[in-house]
Amino acid sequence: MGDFAVGRIELSRNNPIAVANVWSTHRAYGFWFNHQWSMLAKEIIENGYDDDRNWFYLGEAAKGAGFKEAARIYYKKAVIDANASDRNRKCINFAEGTCSGFTFPRDAEKQLSLIGSLTAQPTNSADEP
Repeated sequence: MGDFAVGRIELSRNNPIAVANVWSTHRAYGFWFNHQWSMLAKEIIENGYDDDRNWFYLGEAAKGAGFKEAARIYYKKAVIDANASDRNRKCINFAEGTCSGFTFPRDAEKQLSLIGSLTAQPTNSADEP
């Protein structure tokens, strides 16, 4: 998981409505729901489709595995795709459940904010009283 842990994964497929992507996102949601971070990361990396939901899932997997900087990178890519003019890079909520219950870029931006507050907190040192 070397590249994943440092935020170097690249998703490059560009047909998010392909059947393979649809089934993959259903499996990904199950891994996300059950906090199976390594399985979630593996599913999205193998899927390879470049869209906001997949980047968000990578961010969630990285955050859950403790890779905060990688999570920040993936959440930022989710925001970029959500704001892109290319509809293929966006999960569009045209019916309930089409984006696994997420709304982009809102949910990715919220996670970015939470990660920022986690990393800004002082850590307790053994030298402190």
